[in-house]
Amino acid sequence: MSDPAAPRSPAQRALLARLAYLLGAAAIVVAIVLTRTPGGPAQPATLDIRTTSAGAQVDSPEITVTGVGEVSGTPDTLTVQMEVDSQATHATDALSQNESQTSSLIQTLTGAGVAQSDIQTASLSIYPTYGSSGQSITGYQVDEGISVTLHDLSTAGSVIDAAARSVGDDIRIDGMSLSISDTSSLMAQARSQAMGDAQAKAKQLAAGAGTTLGAIVSVTDSTTTTPTPVDYGGDVPAASAAVPVQSGSQQLSVSVTVVYQLAG
Repeated sequence: MSDPAAPRSPAQRALLARLAYLLGAAAIVVAIVLTRTPGGPAQPATLDIRTTSAGAQVDSPEITVTGVGEVSGTPDTLTVQMEVDSQATHATDALSQNESQTSSLIQTLTGAGVAQSDIQTASLSIYPTYGSSGQSITGYQVDEGISVTLHDLSTAGSVIDAAARSVGDDIRIDGMSLSISDTSSLMAQARSQAMGDAQAKAKQLAAGAGTTLGAIVSVTDSTTTTPTPVDYGGDVPAASAAVPVQSGSQQLSVSVTVVYQLAG
């Protein structure tokens, strides 16, 4: 009989390791068998290897606030929507007439100093016109829309007046809007105000909860620009005076949503 305390040979150690492996495999098989539901399919066996650390971190409480910043600026750009309407008995004649009138309009604009890049065709439509009965076609109408951007408000009225007179009764002005060409500095002011507003609100809420603010988790911002429309009544302006253009002011608004951590 061998002495259990005697040193084992390499062959004995290999045999013992093999036996331990076989015993472990048998234990797993038994565990799987035990998870079967009588009369039903086998249930999956799970082995939970997760461990819980004593130093595990718990997410810090957070607070979400919205801050708003608003600033005003003076518009320096005017965008005018012009339309040339032409009518004739035949569609080709109406189109040819419209092309001639639109070319005259564009030449007047460029002659007044408007850059080609600030003149854009916005729309073109051709459709029949009907008599009083509404059944017979009496002719065709062609409408071409032109969007014009004017960067000098001091001369904008004169440019619009000259352009309208170059076309006559077939000109239409569909709308005007004022804007600010460069809003970067104004937006920077609005964002600064919005962040300050958000921080003030967050501090108040944190103080009410008996805690203080921690680090910022995230910031999301959105921008709103309120356009400045110019009221204008539609057709040809009076030839005796330029269209009056008043710049007024334009409001820009920034809203930021800020998520703060709360100190413990």
